[in-house]
Amino acid sequence: VSMKLSDRRAWAKKIGENVRRVRTRAQLLQKDLARALRSPQSHISRLEHGGAGMLPKLDTLRDIANAIPCMLSELLDL
Repeated sequence: VSMKLSDRRAWAKKIGENVRRVRTRAQLLQKDLARALRSPQSHISRLEHGGAGMLPKLDTLRDIANAIPCMLSELLDL
């Protein structure tokens, strides 16, 4: 299924906002989440800011949900 670039950017931004919201609610810093995911902090920052419209993979979101912890649906609440 093809989607317009503007839709991808809007979805990426919303997912990033959701990640930031649940991360801060759990009192985790970006570096804490990055460490739990074995990922650079810059990746977490890019994801939270919508990273040029790049949508994260479902596996990545599942890993984030497990690390925070939160429900995957909280991250996908569009």
